Amino acid sequence: MQQALHLLTIDLEQGLALGHWQGSRWLLPVLYVGERVRPGPLVQRWLAARGWSGLLVGQWLGRATHSGEVLDWLGIVIAPAGAGQITDASLTWAPIRQFASSRSIVDYQQWALATTLDKHHVPSVPGPFGSPIWYERVKAWIDRQVGTTSSPIPYRTSCEEVVLGLTAPTGTVYFKGLPCDRAAEAHVTVAMSSLAPGWLPPVDVSSATVWAVALLQEQGPEMARRIGRVEQASDAVSVAHVSQTWIPLDLDPTNVLLDEEEVRFIDLDDSYLGPAPLAITTFARRVTRAHVAEKGAQVRGAIYRAYDREWSPARRAGDRWPAFEIVSVCLEEYLGWKRLEGKTARGEVSGVLEIARARVGRRLANAVSRVTSGGHGKR
Repeated sequence: MQQALHLLTIDLEQGLALGHWQGSRWLLPVLYVGERVRPGPLVQRWLAARGWSGLLVGQWLGRATHSGEVLDWLGIVIAPAGAGQITDASLTWAPIRQFASSRSIVDYQQWALATTLDKHHVPSVPGPFGSPIWYERVKAWIDRQVGTTSSPIPYRTSCEEVVLGLTAPTGTVYFKGLPCDRAAEAHVTVAMSSLAPGWLPPVDVSSATVWAVALLQEQGPEMARRIGRVEQASDAVSVAHVSQTWIPLDLDPTNVLLDEEEVRFIDLDDSYLGPAPLAITTFARRVTRAHVAEKGAQVRGAIYRAYDREWSPARRAGDRWPAFEIVSVCLEEYLGWKRLEGKTARGEVSGVLEIARARVGRRLANAVSRVTSGGHGKR
């Protein structure tokens, strides 16, 4: 689902916001980005291309459009003091209260501002990072820890968590802020950095299987064969005598941060201890999806053969790679669904669950069919 970021650029000191005005009606700039793209860095480049600076500090109020093809977000950009000197003729600074008391050309923007603007006309939503003032507080803390930082890059800016990259005297530093109920992620990150797998919870194949079977049943009676494949794969993985290892189920390219010195991983809370081939299939699927989808079967096959060469016969996956792939698909879709349920319950997004459930069901059915038809790459 494509993302539409409606950018509310504000000068907090002067109480101004930036927008297009057509008579008494206004329109915020809209930036479209792909489904799995982090908007923060793109917003920074978008701003720089127009000759002004600013920082995306909020990506709030996700709401699906009526067509279900686009997910709208309100993007909060804080501008530095004196930003009123912007020369872009298509945009005008106006008091935030003027936006609040006027009508927008776009219904979503009207609703989003009405939802977020408080009596002081400072946008905010519930959550530990649901106000634009969080950035100055976080930056001040980071500066005290590592020295004065600059060139911030916002990788994630939801009201519940944020991820920043900043340039410090000693190099690039990263900050991740979480709500209290996500404290376990910090423990997992520390455990992984010291290679202590005992901290990791066991992967829950059973729950993912039950959920996947129920979802496929909703697709109709023609799903009976695929349901059987899912159940058989789950049984095969559960009894497989293979080594246990770290399984990062949210290992997307956007969760891998690269600089000139090191590779760093974020969003490790969806990390589990489980069968090593399951970790390999998850990794292989992410690699081919991100970069070489047109040669996916060959690439996955090469990864699987390399794994089997390194282990004794008793611990190889052998002809069970399709089973591990099916379980990997079910786990990934299951955890993605649980995250979406959580965001909906917290009010971060709305109108998405029913649309997403149908799409996830079709995607799951297609993935199972593709694996069972021989597209798993083991040659």
